[in-house]
Amino acid sequence: MNLFYFGLALIVYFALHSWWASDSFKAKLTPRWIPAKYYRLCYNGMAMGLLVFLGYLANAVETVLIFENRLLTVMSIIPMLAGVFFLVKALQQYNLSEFSGVEQLQASNSNNSKPTPVLQTNGLNAIVRHPLYFATLILIWGFFCFRPTLLVLLGTSITSIYIYLGTKLEEQKLVNVFGESYRQYQQTVPMLLPNFKNPRK
Repeated sequence: MNLFYFGLALIVYFALHSWWASDSFKAKLTPRWIPAKYYRLCYNGMAMGLLVFLGYLANAVETVLIFENRLLTVMSIIPMLAGVFFLVKALQQYNLSEFSGVEQLQASNSNNSKPTPVLQTNGLNAIVRHPLYFATLILIWGFFCFRPTLLVLLGTSITSIYIYLGTKLEEQKLVNVFGESYRQYQQTVPMLLPNFKNPRK
């Protein structure tokens, strides 16, 4: 497989990822085809399965180093570790049970109503609106510095563009959910590049 087809496969993956996450597509599938309580589990399963397949495709791509710099290779450990740190801290602010789909399944089985969503503006969310995506950007570009091949550059570039566009789409959904409170939050906290000097109180 060459770089072009891998890049195309990655773009298709991200397009499917956003399509399945959209409320309109979810409404078409539930409850006729997939019960609502299983939707998140199916979505995560689809995403992970395709991600493994992309890893298989990447392993088959012939690529070359763009440059070699031993100092940069060593220094790349810093952004990668920072990315992992922010990733862990960001995940701690998520409801991982809901994120995985387990909470929806349990709530459906117990006939509990879905809790009212709460806008999180503390912790890392006080300096950046999407800390999980910020952490991912640091991590993938740090990895590019560690392994600067054409394949990694292509994957990192496409992923970065998707993160930006996907974040814009997610922002629209958050405005619909939280209304004016989220619009005010947008005015005080940056979307992807954190403001460490003046964190939101």
